[in-house]
Amino acid sequence: MKIFKVSRPEGDKIEYDQYSGFVCVAPDEESARRLHPRHYHVWVETTGAWHWKDGETGLVEQHKDMYHSWTCDIDALVVQDLGTPSGAVLSHVILASYHAG
Repeated sequence: MKIFKVSRPEGDKIEYDQYSGFVCVAPDEESARRLHPRHYHVWVETTGAWHWKDGETGLVEQHKDMYHSWTCDIDALVVQDLGTPSGAVLSHVILASYHAG
């Protein structure tokens, strides 16, 4: 596992009630790109979009979530390797930057 800073690219228009970036633990850069600042959204490759995931059942909604406050252009995200955590950890978001409106 590694620690990554994931940010929207410079020049990307960040509106109110959107995230600009987050720090996470993930096995690699591609996995970090597929994490969402909110833990209850998951990236679905077949739709190329974020979907809502129920925290209790783990079921993923069939329809895209259009109001997820993050970007769908995950390939444009800037991912910076910050190092390796000390000890065993699971993949998760540590800290997120949210622009409340």
